[in-house]
Amino acid sequence: MNQKEIYGAIEFVDHEVRFVLGEFHNNQLNILKTESLFTDAIDKIEIVDMQKLVNNVKEVINTASEKMGFKINKVLLLIPSYSINRYSKRVKIVNKKDEAYFTKKHISKTVSQALDLEYNDDEVLINQVVNRYIIDGVSSSKLNLDKKISEIQVDVDIYTGPKALIFDYLSVIEAAGFNVLDIVLDTYAMAMEMALLDHSRNKNIILLKYERKNLTMSLLSRRRIISSLMIDLGYCALTEAIIKDNNISEKNAEKLILTNNYLAIEDNQKVPVFLYSEGNETKSIDDNYLHNLLMPVLEKQFNEISEMIKEIIDKDSSEVYITGKGASIFSLSSVCQKILNCKTKVYTPQILGARKGSLVSCLGAIYAYKDESIFDSSKDNSIDDLEFRQEVNIKSSISTSPKDEMEDSMANRFMELFKLNKDN
Repeated sequence: MNQKEIYGAIEFVDHEVRFVLGEFHNNQLNILKTESLFTDAIDKIEIVDMQKLVNNVKEVINTASEKMGFKINKVLLLIPSYSINRYSKRVKIVNKKDEAYFTKKHISKTVSQALDLEYNDDEVLINQVVNRYIIDGVSSSKLNLDKKISEIQVDVDIYTGPKALIFDYLSVIEAAGFNVLDIVLDTYAMAMEMALLDHSRNKNIILLKYERKNLTMSLLSRRRIISSLMIDLGYCALTEAIIKDNNISEKNAEKLILTNNYLAIEDNQKVPVFLYSEGNETKSIDDNYLHNLLMPVLEKQFNEISEMIKEIIDKDSSEVYITGKGASIFSLSSVCQKILNCKTKVYTPQILGARKGSLVSCLGAIYAYKDESIFDSSKDNSIDDLEFRQEVNIKSSISTSPKDEMEDSMANRFMELFKLNKDN
């Protein structure tokens, strides 16, 4: 799969297994196949029926394999941004030979050695992300090695997560008969697909992943995931409101809320959008009814979010992005922008074959893995040890990056607001 640059990414959320198969051609991603399958084997992020989830994963990947005509052996696995820890480290590398050029192998090997850290017993490494390079005193997000350099400092963000949860996820893939090519944090993957990391250099970004039974809210700032948390809030509240007064299935109720533009209708508009039979009687559901029924539910949900984020939102330097399956709701951005009192956008991928908010994480995982990085495991980073020692030196093996009090304050406030909201 690697030689053909074909990558598969899989994610399980609280109600669905999602899979994207993509191929890079001329450095452009083309979607070969997407699959999704409803499952009740996972509750939010916790696996409640291991064997059923294993069977779901087999079904999704094998279906894609059969339709494509080749076997899929390895996949990228999305890890939920739950209870993550971030360690920010700086590695300084000094050129010992003035006439020598740095190479990517020098940088890779030095940083990899310096970041060979021991984590807490209950956490495991998910992703290592270069935040910036300081090349002879000049800061840059890109690594330019075209000229002679005396010193490079590399700021690296290391994201870890709960070992038990991640090992459970890995066990599902392995039990299904597949190998894990790499694991990717879902918030980092979404930020890659949505190009939010560089965008967050000068703005505070609130990323909302709106799913069936939960909402993941992440705070991005200065190219870092500052904090991420999960709330018991999802679009199932809308489907439940419809089912309560109408004798229709949950599947049909979900289709109603995700495929009809009922939020932005005119006051006098009344067009039937669904017909169903109850006994000998034919009943209808119109868009005006949906508007009056569901608008208060949405307003209540996003007013709750507004209360949580209002103290860290600055109108001029903050933006909110909404994605996930719930982002399919028509006119959601305009409704939420009024409630959140902040620039708000709903993000849907524009790539052919995967124009669904539910697939943002899977797409981003492929980009994250393909992204040319000093941690790219697909590249050969070997270098002769003698040459390595002669040409470079870890001046300061590893040190904590300068403490950013604003980031710490934002992250703490983010969590405090969540706890206060949860207790009320």
